[in-house]
Amino acid sequence: FDFFITDCHMPVMNGAQLARAIRRMEQDQGLEETVIIGLTADAQPQELELCVQAGMNECLIKPISVDELDAHLLAHQQIDALE
Repeated sequence: FDFFITDCHMPVMNGAQLARAIRRMEQDQGLEETVIIGLTADAQPQELELCVQAGMNECLIKPISVDELDAHLLAHQQIDALE
């Protein structure tokens, strides 16, 4: 996958748990990190920090337009291309 986009408050496994599981799998299998973007309606700074600490590249506050999401995805593609 080029990107993972996840809601931060899903039932069973929330976005932070998913991000940690993906990062663990990548590390165990020697894979490059895939960009993980979380989406949340909770705009509190501690929510956003929790996402980053879990291994997400960033966390965006909903609602978000398609154009805004496209801009974030393009930015991550450009960063990857530079590395």
